[in-house]
Amino acid sequence: MRREVAYGVAFSLCLTLAASAPCPAQQCVGDCNGDGVVTVSELITGINVELGNKPASACPAIDCNHFGGVFLLCTPLAVSNALNGCH
Repeated sequence: MRREVAYGVAFSLCLTLAASAPCPAQQCVGDCNGDGVVTVSELITGINVELGNKPASACPAIDCNHFGGVFLLCTPLAVSNALNGCH
């Protein structure tokens, strides 16, 4: 009986947290200034962030995985967004 109650409480808590958590806006990878377009300048800034030449705050949108570290897997997405537009 206790186990069922514990599961019920945990389930209710999960539903409450899920309902109250704000949904982040979809981010366009590589769009450093948030205007919905990835430019060559933003690609260069993103690469400089990846290389450690600029702080991550210079282009937070290059971090597609939200790991706060290595973004090498995000660069192809940023280039694709520059060529094909953000989706």
